[in-house]
Amino acid sequence: MKAITKKLLLATLTTAVASQFYGGAVVFANETTEVKNSDPSSGNTVELNESNYTINGNTTSHDGTFKEFDAGYNKLGNASDNRLTVNGSRIINYLNGGYSLDAGDANYNIVIINGGIFGGTHNSWVEGGWAGNGNASYNRMTINGGTFNNVIIDGGYSEEGNANYNSITINGGTFNSSDFWGGIYGGYVIGNGNAIGNTVTINGGTISGNIYGGYVEGEGSVAENSINIYGNPDLTDANLIAARGATDSYNNSVNIYTSGITARNIGGFETLNFYLPANTINGTNILTLTDPDGTDLSNTTLNAYTNGATLLKIGDTVNLVTNNEGGLNVSGITTNGVLSQGISAEYPMSLTQIQNSKGQTVTMALTLGTARMSENTKASVQGEVTKHQLSNIMDDRLIDWLPPIDFDQLEEGQEEKDDPPAPPEIIEPKGYEIFMNVGTGKLKTKTGNNSTVETTGNSYDIGLARVLQQGSGPLYVAPIFQYGHGDYDTYLPNGIHGQGNNKFIMGGFIARKMNNNGFYYEGSFRGGKAKNSFWSNDFKLNGSPVRVSYDTSTPAFAGHLKLGKNIRLNKNNLLDIYGIYFYTKQNGVGADLSTGEHYEFSSSTSQRVKLGYRLTTRTSKISRIYTEMAYQYERCSDVSATYSNLSTPKIGDKGSSYMIQLGWQIKPNKKIPLMVDLNATGWFGHQRGFTATAKVKKSF
Repeated sequence: MKAITKKLLLATLTTAVASQFYGGAVVFANETTEVKNSDPSSGNTVELNESNYTINGNTTSHDGTFKEFDAGYNKLGNASDNRLTVNGSRIINYLNGGYSLDAGDANYNIVIINGGIFGGTHNSWVEGGWAGNGNASYNRMTINGGTFNNVIIDGGYSEEGNANYNSITINGGTFNSSDFWGGIYGGYVIGNGNAIGNTVTINGGTISGNIYGGYVEGEGSVAENSINIYGNPDLTDANLIAARGATDSYNNSVNIYTSGITARNIGGFETLNFYLPANTINGTNILTLTDPDGTDLSNTTLNAYTNGATLLKIGDTVNLVTNNEGGLNVSGITTNGVLSQGISAEYPMSLTQIQNSKGQTVTMALTLGTARMSENTKASVQGEVTKHQLSNIMDDRLIDWLPPIDFDQLEEGQEEKDDPPAPPEIIEPKGYEIFMNVGTGKLKTKTGNNSTVETTGNSYDIGLARVLQQGSGPLYVAPIFQYGHGDYDTYLPNGIHGQGNNKFIMGGFIARKMNNNGFYYEGSFRGGKAKNSFWSNDFKLNGSPVRVSYDTSTPAFAGHLKLGKNIRLNKNNLLDIYGIYFYTKQNGVGADLSTGEHYEFSSSTSQRVKLGYRLTTRTSKISRIYTEMAYQYERCSDVSATYSNLSTPKIGDKGSSYMIQLGWQIKPNKKIPLMVDLNATGWFGHQRGFTATAKVKKSF
């Protein structure tokens, strides 16, 4: 084939053409007629149909039969960045996205074929880009249908330059090739150039003949080329050859993403990868070969992967490659020794040779050992733990729904003699109080083994309290509604970074009894939904980076009990000493990861005890400032997930924290008939960060 180059064929053809064409899209209708277009040789948009063709918006009728059709043609310069769509017609010799006859490049052309009849002789070509002395690189071809008889199909072809990083995707069509002419080539080099990084992806169709990722006839490198097989194409009479070169060949691969495939043979690769589909079970046959001369797998690296939905188990065997006709040469074959199941599980994998009665190896299979969960799965569990962080922000805000008992509400015996009566401009509580709290916070919490979660959240409380005046002091009872949302980040010490957001929608009741002697106690119960969305781009699936995500929605319940004592220190200072117990529970929930695994997350509870005091100082008739300090201990039950009878590592959240708060409060008065309360809180220790709150209350 090297002696019959396309340049030689073109020279023979153009001697019969009346005029030469030096730029633009060109159509050879037959051997004596040339139809040319005056547009430039690069950047054309061309559509070819059964009865016409359109070049950059200009349509010409035609009978649908063409000797040659080029979206861009240039004798001396580049023919690049053209886009050619073929919906039907008959092409006898040549179809090109870009055609640079001599010194230019044919790069970045796009060819899409939806149907038509191509070839029939031994000098037929369908190409993304063709270059004589230049490069034919970064071209893309997609074939959705059509009939190809004895056609060389290539993403990029160069006689003296390089053909790098071209791609061909075949979704359908019929491809018939004789031994003398035809075949599919990702990148094709006749001279001493390189064919690097080319890809052929087969999703469907019926193909006979050779399929090459990269092909070099001269002395150049043929490297990092690949053939990918998906779906259920008919490859019974096809040979899958990742690379063929005269000298330098490395990092080429054949990648099988399906099962039950039969082909004639495979070769020309350093790595053979099997991506087992979800329906793979014990005894599944992945690739069956029929070449009676046998298949050479010697010195090959063989890897196997599967997605998370595949439920293989210990002791299962999968037949990766079988050639009952000619056998397998498996000398020097190696493997990474691990079958990765999605992002979650890892099986020790051993290669098993199955031999026939003659002692000839005819099947290379894998057999699985005992599975283990990856440590990286802790990141996905952390996403569920962060819901408790947002719940903490919401609960801390809710307990401030009412101010502590005021100076003028203490028993008369505790008041100082010179304490004036309540000023007339202050509005006293009536029978009802409506309140709303709005706030934000950012908290960072350790989850063990140098892992952390960090949540930035906002929450909103609204309620209507009924004030019942009693002899010992008022009783407040209120239905409440809570909404909280937050964004979070999770971190593992190995660099896995997760992200997500949480939402809480809660409703319930809260009540507080305030006694005139300074004692008070309150409690709440709330129920609702907790939602979580998690994602991370730091996982690897089948050895390549992958985005992992999941969503959960689960019932949640929360409550608290608080006991405190207000002590009047003097005319303008009031000390509130308190203790609080918080409880939050989130039910277990199932989730489907984007990588196919189904996780069952455990239920979890968070219990917190908080001991502290608040010192309130009256600065005017209506203004108060306060400072608060507290100690907190939190114990969050360990959260884990089960998958395929395996459990992820557990993530817990427990430790001691300290807080300091500064606040300012305005009592309702005739100018501002609302209680307004603003505060900011800093957290240190196990839980670090800050929160800030704005509260308003209206009595009526």
